[in-house]
This record gives sequence, C-alpha cells and structure tokens, in this order.
Amino acid sequence: MKRLLLIMLLCVLPSAVSAENRLALLEGVAQSAAALQPGLESYQATIHTDRIAATIETMTASIPADLPRPEVPKVIKYWRRGAPRSVIIASGAQTAPLVQQMVQRISASLAIEPEELLLPPGRATERQRLAAQATIKSTATSLADTVLQRVEINFAAPADVGDAFYGNGLRLPQNGISRLLFDIDVNSRTVRELTVQTAAGEQLLAEFRYRPANGGLIAERVRVTSPDGKIDDRLEVTFTEESGYLLPQKTVRHLQRPDLQDHLEVTFSGYRVNQQFPAEVEAQFASQGKPAVTAP
Repeated sequence: MKRLLLIMLLCVLPSAVSAENRLALLEGVAQSAAALQPGLESYQATIHTDRIAATIETMTASIPADLPRPEVPKVIKYWRRGAPRSVIIASGAQTAPLVQQMVQRISASLAIEPEELLLPPGRATERQRLAAQATIKSTATSLADTVLQRVEINFAAPADVGDAFYGNGLRLPQNGISRLLFDIDVNSRTVRELTVQTAAGEQLLAEFRYRPANGGLIAERVRVTSPDGKIDDRLEVTFTEESGYLLPQKTVRHLQRPDLQDHLEVTFSGYRVNQQFPAEVEAQFASQGKPAVTAP
C-alpha cells in the first residue's frame, strides 16, 4: 500500500511542479524588466504633442464660431514603479471638463512606457490563470553566442488576454487569442519577438530592439507586421538622461493598417524624479489598486 501511494505521489508531483513553473521563463523576463534602473521610483513630466490641439478642434467643430474654444491645456504625466498605468492630468486656469475627458481618452497614446510594453508589472497572477487554460511548450535554439528559447502558449479555447502579456501601446489583439509565441534571448532575458494569433486567423509579429540601461536592457524600437504586409507599425523611443536615469524624451508611433493610418509624435520635458505627487494624483494612483511588488 505504501509503495502504491509513493508511485501515485511521484506521478502527481511532476505535473504539479510543471503547472506552477510553466511561465517561469516569462516571469524571469518580467522580473528582469522590473529590476531596471534601481532607485527610480517615480517621475513626472510635461507632455508636448500637436495631437491635443487637433483633438480639441475636432471635438469642438460643432460649436458656433462666435463661442470661445477651450484653451490647449498643460498636460502632465505621472509615473510610478509598479502602478498599473501612468496618471495623465490636464491642468490650467480654464481647463474645461470636456478637455479633461479628451485627455483621458487619448492618454494611452500619450504614455507609452517601454518597460510596460511586454509582461506588464502586477499581471503575473492573471498570466498564471490564463496559462492554466493552455498547453505550453518550450524549445531552445542556439545561434552563435545566443540561446533563443521559444515559449509557445496554445489556448484550449479562444482567450481574452487583456493586458496580461502585452500592453495597449503595441495595439496587438487582446480578444479571441488562440496562440502566443515568445522568442526569448536567454542571456539578456529579453523578448526578441512575439507572435500573436487569433482564432479568426489574424497573425501579427512584434519585433523588439533594445539599448543598454542601468541593470539591463530597455526597449527602444518595436515593429509590428502582418504576413501579408498590410500592417506595418513602428514605435521608436528616444531617451534622455535625467538625475542619472534614462527616461523617454520622445516617442514616435507610426501606424500603417488597412483601416488606420496615423503618425504621432510626443515629447517630454521638465522631469521631476522621485518627488512627491499632488494629492489628486495620489488619489488616482490609489484608485488603481495597490502597486505591484517589484524585484529587488
């Protein structure tokens, strides 16, 4: 009887360990990204882009010509390590509610964070939940001095992954996902390529390029393409050094799709690093939930 119990235990343990560690490689990449630039806990910066004025003009096109238009506000981005997303606030003496709503509507385009494009912080539990609904395979390939590990996630049924595996800044499909492929550079613990396939047959490839930063590598260029060439998106981040840290100075996003062509440039200035935020900003961060625990 004892021997039978031992055999049963040995049969169960491998599957339990495998289930618990099925995303270990991905979470290692996430922890590596979370450990970048130690000491950088928060910052605020002023956002500059022509998109804000253009959006206000579009939203107020139906207002009679003799009525005053809202002024273009000063827009501030507040970032905190481990928070689900940045807080963006329009400020000014005459900032109308309409303008605040507009800024919130386009805020995702104004605050693309390189560290949060892939495996966003605080989403490990959601990734594990989704992994339980999938079959996961891992294969390794050696190329010169580089070892690439492919993690293939095949969902039993089309899955809604939300922002568990990649952020909104990539404009990748998040609903009806059938398969995800991560090609990981084991040495640098970075994702080189990500393939997303949907149950409807759509397939997109995201290719990442990095630059050195304190503690590792940070994404500076991303290209998203489709096999037929109809989709060709590009995101490029130019960095500046502030208080000893690399922070975005400019982001340029170009979208080329059959149903959408867009070019957006956003620059940042007036950085204040690791300083206290206004009470209204703290309240918005608090409403997002408790910040995620990051790697030491």
